[in-house]
Amino acid sequence: MKMSKKRPSDASVETELPVKKEKAPEFNGTAFKTMLKNPTTALKGLERFISTAKKLPCSDLYDVVEGYIKISMECAEIFKLLDAEKPIESEMMLIFGSLEVILLRTASDLSHFNMVGNVIVKKIVSNYMKLLHGSFYSANHG
Repeated sequence: MKMSKKRPSDASVETELPVKKEKAPEFNGTAFKTMLKNPTTALKGLERFISTAKKLPCSDLYDVVEGYIKISMECAEIFKLLDAEKPIESEMMLIFGSLEVILLRTASDLSHFNMVGNVIVKKIVSNYMKLLHGSFYSANHG
């Protein structure tokens, strides 16, 4: 008895379909980190980060918060923006806003990154309390 034909398997059917490669989203953690390092794109990056983060978690959107904290667990690029000689109030609000969305996420659905939240709080309390306190009395605080 000769077996010349093999029964088609499910695997061969799947390999015949064109495979879509998922390309990295345009705005991800790496893109955000790069924007923060450039003074001309930092504020735009913060605005985009905050507006995207407020829509998360969402299955249709790349999680830029998780992407960023995976590559910058101490959020050094964000804190570096607070080290400017005289930070502008609107910039400070964006910086604190970005830290806020990270804290909110690390306290909820990204709780496995709770150490990032702890680092953020410790840094704010030990290094930036005056700035934070001053922003409470700002005319533009949100």
